[in-house]
Amino acid sequence: MNYAPLLAAEAAIVEGQRWSPKSRFLFGHVWLPLLIFGVVLTLMHLMAVDLTIAHQLYEWQGGAWTLREHVVTEQILHRGGRALFIFLWLGIVVAWAVASRRNEWRAYREPLGRLCLATLISVGVVAWVKSWSGVDCPWDLREFGGVEPVLGFFKSSDLGTSGCFPAAHAGTGYAWLALYFFLRTIRPSWRWYGLAFGIALGALFGIGQQLRGAHFASHDLWSAALCWSAALLVEWPRWWSNYSLAASAPSSPMVAGDETTRRQESPVGRWVMALLQKRPTISQELLALIAAIYFTLLCNRPFFAAVAEANAFSGPGGIGLALSLIVAISAINTFLISLLLTRWTAKPVLTLLLLVTALASFYMLNYGVYLDQQMLRNILHTDSKESFELISTSMLSSVAVFGLLPTIFVWRVRLLRRSWLRAVLIRTATLLLALLVAVAAVGFSFQTLSALMRNYPVMRHLVTPANYLVSFTRVVWGEH
Repeated sequence: MNYAPLLAAEAAIVEGQRWSPKSRFLFGHVWLPLLIFGVVLTLMHLMAVDLTIAHQLYEWQGGAWTLREHVVTEQILHRGGRALFIFLWLGIVVAWAVASRRNEWRAYREPLGRLCLATLISVGVVAWVKSWSGVDCPWDLREFGGVEPVLGFFKSSDLGTSGCFPAAHAGTGYAWLALYFFLRTIRPSWRWYGLAFGIALGALFGIGQQLRGAHFASHDLWSAALCWSAALLVEWPRWWSNYSLAASAPSSPMVAGDETTRRQESPVGRWVMALLQKRPTISQELLALIAAIYFTLLCNRPFFAAVAEANAFSGPGGIGLALSLIVAISAINTFLISLLLTRWTAKPVLTLLLLVTALASFYMLNYGVYLDQQMLRNILHTDSKESFELISTSMLSSVAVFGLLPTIFVWRVRLLRRSWLRAVLIRTATLLLALLVAVAAVGFSFQTLSALMRNYPVMRHLVTPANYLVSFTRVVWGEH
């Protein structure tokens, strides 16, 4: 994309001034926002703004959170706002896909890709922090009809049971602060409209949640800061590369040549371009192994958390047991995935597995469910109304981060072609090797594993995706 208008505008702004374009960018996008955030947060803490606003809203509603289930705050601002984010984000994805195919739109491909990634990372980071912060909501506190005492910020009487910080729903609005950087790239004069849209949408969603008693005002401020930081992080490599090049050659035309030429002259630019352009060719077996290791390390948190709670990792054999489990689960996953992959089904099947496994991991981790046969039957009999009630911002963020992002890698790689005889022989060897590795890993810590599974038999239903693949097969074939 041609950045001539934007770079020329930056050069004109700083002409005759002591600040370089890079210094101006850092001040306006890093140091000034950080200063504003720090000052506002400090004042809110010193003036007890959180409790003051919450008390006013609580008393205004007659000493109860009467707007908690109101049609405007719950149905329109909460549920409708969630649907609006999904609609807008999917629209950006579609626009990016079209821009990748149509030459006349190709200049918008990378800006749209960064916008898509920035909004996704924003809601993902907010949801991730919320998952472990353990900060109480206003409606949890005794002063506002709850049962928990007010212990101060980042404190609760039972850390981990609450999940109200930062404000995830406001984060779905503040995520669109990334529009500032998107418009700054394609239409610099419109960037303030993008900033205003993100602030307005985040504030609207945040106020709606404060009226329900779901969040304090500072929770919204932290969400805005995290979303701005995520958008800046996504934008940083491109701007650092462009400004470094401009600073190294101030007398040369900053807009000479195309974008590829400029980026290739910068180490950061070369790294970004390689990441965007490279499409490695790998075998189906290697793809299955990569997917299996990914599932083991990033999607089996509920299983490893359960093993840790059983104190199985304590003692001198804890490290050996952990390594055995990682190797065994990876080998089992490789075996199961290899059974499903062909040259024509590999990418669709892995896409489905990534999305379903991300969902399974989220619900096991947050709701303590086990994906056995009975649970699979319940899921298959769930109607659309019950399914929609289970959708939340945290769930969507988890699926986006652990399901959609790795899917991009799956569709970027090219699969190695083999003759059918060679493919059958290599696949058979892969399946046998996966079984042997799994058996060897289990045998390494057999006594500990056998005792663990004997004392906690349901724990095996936390190993994903093996749990729902096996359970679903048994449900379909009627095995009990």
